[in-house]
Amino acid sequence: MTSVQFYDKLLNVFDCRFVRRDYLHSSILWCIDSKYRKLTKLDRFLSDQLENTDDSLIKVAVSCIGKDDDATILNILQWVTKNIVYKSDVAQYNKDEYWADAIQVLTKKADDCDGMNGLIYILARLAGIVQYKLFCCIGEMRNGGGHFYVMYYSTKELKLVTIDATYYPDFSPVKQRLSINEMWDYLTPWYIFNEEICIKPI
Repeated sequence: MTSVQFYDKLLNVFDCRFVRRDYLHSSILWCIDSKYRKLTKLDRFLSDQLENTDDSLIKVAVSCIGKDDDATILNILQWVTKNIVYKSDVAQYNKDEYWADAIQVLTKKADDCDGMNGLIYILARLAGIVQYKLFCCIGEMRNGGGHFYVMYYSTKELKLVTIDATYYPDFSPVKQRLSINEMWDYLTPWYIFNEEICIKPI
């Protein structure tokens, strides 16, 4: 199965809420630095980091590799929540919004949802999980406000689950987790992306 066929299959997982078939050519910009109004393409934010990887990130990723991808993604979640503390962008960078890259988060050992969950994505890719099983999401939570989190598709359990280091982290096995469509507090995302594609909801 090609990655394109896999993405098309995933549309059904989202109950067909995502209907844009031109997603492979979508170009979605996001402000990653509110002070300097710096914009970047969402997919490039991830691909640039993977193309310029630091050895310290690789070392952490390798240490988290488990017996299969389901175990690996949970090992990474546990590592991030144990070693990185939550700190707002205002407190850390004196900015309303700042997306630190994975090595910045690892060095500072603190960040908010986009930093901690972005680190999870990068570590997962460096640990060998293929990109079409991983997605970063920006969306609205039921309790209000925007949020950045990761979604992981288990080919073993055939379901898409949230991996989130900052909103009530869940360390239960993938088999026991609710799928994304069963989650009460994660509303429809604004954007879903990895280093290959960007998907925008209807």
